[in-house]
Amino acid sequence: MHVRSRDHGRRRVNFYACTGHRNKGTTVCRNGLAGRMTDIDAALLGAIGGQVLSGGVVTDVVAGVIAALEPDAQESESGCVRTELAAVQVE
Repeated sequence: MHVRSRDHGRRRVNFYACTGHRNKGTTVCRNGLAGRMTDIDAALLGAIGGQVLSGGVVTDVVAGVIAALEPDAQESESGCVRTELAAVQVE
């Protein structure tokens, strides 16, 4: 994928297009389509945002962060690090 820019009246518009098709022609890739960058970006971010930013995912991430910040989790992790450090010092 590469970005191609074209004049459209008073401004330039960016497009995504296949790099293989552009550089090596139809023998490598028959996909000669080019899509407006703004349209493709909006569709992609809308699809990803709908899945990644759903209520369940956000709730799970926040719960994981809170659990990692709890004193018990920190003590447990620091205990593991101390054990590993002692093992390395012995070696």
